[in-house]
Amino acid sequence: MGGFLSGASNAKQQKAVGSLQFQTSQSGGAIPLVYGTTRVSPNLIDYDDFKAVPSNRQGAGKGGGGGKGGGQQYKCSASVIMGLCQGPIAGIATVWWDKNIGALSSLPAAVYLGSDGQAADLYWQTYHSAKALEYSGTAIIVSNNFAMGNTATLPNFSFEVEGLLSSSGGNGQDANPAAIISDFLTNPRYGAGFPPANLGDLSLYSA
Repeated sequence: MGGFLSGASNAKQQKAVGSLQFQTSQSGGAIPLVYGTTRVSPNLIDYDDFKAVPSNRQGAGKGGGGGKGGGQQYKCSASVIMGLCQGPIAGIATVWWDKNIGALSSLPAAVYLGSDGQAADLYWQTYHSAKALEYSGTAIIVSNNFAMGNTATLPNFSFEVEGLLSSSGGNGQDANPAAIISDFLTNPRYGAGFPPANLGDLSLYSA
């Protein structure tokens, strides 16, 4: 990987990478339909503000000679936008990142539910106006200046998405199968174009 920020010749000097590393970033992929409550891995759709800022050196070796364990360290951060699925969703419950588990506010990050005409993130409007897209109809997660510690790699994220029709099932979390069939076949945006009049009685699939 090119773009090293450090030009020092010390062999023990840690070099800061010049770009972000991440789990998934796919262009042209299908936007998932998420019915009910489901754990979803995101797709990185944009990032900016990548920084690798020098931090305190590690402790020197014996005698203060800068032996094993010495070298410059870096604190890395970046602003990221991650796509989840077709919106609008109801919300985000649990969040997993690497070995951590918590709420969305633990990251910190914000969710845009994927409503039609939703506004672009205010931070991106202010500092990256040329790239500040609304992502209308797509549920996204935005985390600005996310601190990654001394690595230039984003954690492996996954999000418990309260998706389409998530409150229609009998347990209040899953989606009613009859509602899924109707929505998947007839929804005017992402449905199969099936005529609603031809659906027939779906009551046998209700739950």
